Amino acid sequence: FSCGDDKTVKLWAVEGVMSKEEKWNQEPVRVFTGTGAFLDVDAHWLDPLFATAGTNAVEIWDETRSEPISQLKWGSQSVTRTRFNPVEKDVLIICGS
Repeated sequence: FSCGDDKTVKLWAVEGVMSKEEKWNQEPVRVFTGTGAFLDVDAHWLDPLFATAGTNAVEIWDETRSEPISQLKWGSQSVTRTRFNPVEKDVLIICGS
């Protein structure tokens, strides 16, 4: 996954380590468009889910849908980092300012 201030999250296909002779496919597998800039993205450890942190909110996305399945807001606070807990898989860690 990658994200940016262009309001998109991109899902990339990366299979193994490629040799110098191999060309990396520079097209994303899927592009998700949000309503605000994204500052961070993290994939769930088991499920086809990912979380984004941004200027508007924290959003939980399903890889098979084009819009977030859940949105968390804290007023005007900007969230800069988000991570799924590797031990407790249903816990999402959020850091903001």
